[in-house]
Amino acid sequence: AVGLFSYTDQKGIIHLAFNKLKLAPNALMRFYSNREVILFLEKLCEEFELCPKYCHLQTNVSSCFHYQINKCKGVCRNEEAVEIYNDRVLEAINSIGYSVKNLVITETGRNNKERGFALILNGIYKGFGYVKNDFFSKKADDYLPFTELKKDNRDVQRILLSYLKKQHKLN
Repeated sequence: AVGLFSYTDQKGIIHLAFNKLKLAPNALMRFYSNREVILFLEKLCEEFELCPKYCHLQTNVSSCFHYQINKCKGVCRNEEAVEIYNDRVLEAINSIGYSVKNLVITETGRNNKERGFALILNGIYKGFGYVKNDFFSKKADDYLPFTELKKDNRDVQRILLSYLKKQHKLN
């Protein structure tokens, strides 16, 4: 597994990078291959006009190729303020969504006395379960005893992300 993470360099520029999950313990998101994380980063660069050099998509370059085709605003050439660039990086990180959090997604239960839930801890799907309607906790960990543990995988992540995006659009 591969982890996507961020760090700030000596110039104050926020980088997005990836490495083996073991070496990226505070990963923003996990992927199952380098190709998958690279494709994701390419889309993020496109959507938020991020510099591929600082997303570790173009290495050993003084400035990125995207600047020449007007897809990078020039942070790699000192033509864009670091603060403005970093705002877009933070916006991109926020767009990643639930993957950086502990989260309990609640839905209707099997009857009107309970609620169903899916549990995500540190961005990893743990499973699902049911609690009585009067059970409430702000701590995701408190749902663990009621959780039927399941394996996290690419399909589950895709389904959860799709569900959360739909819910977000409705609210």
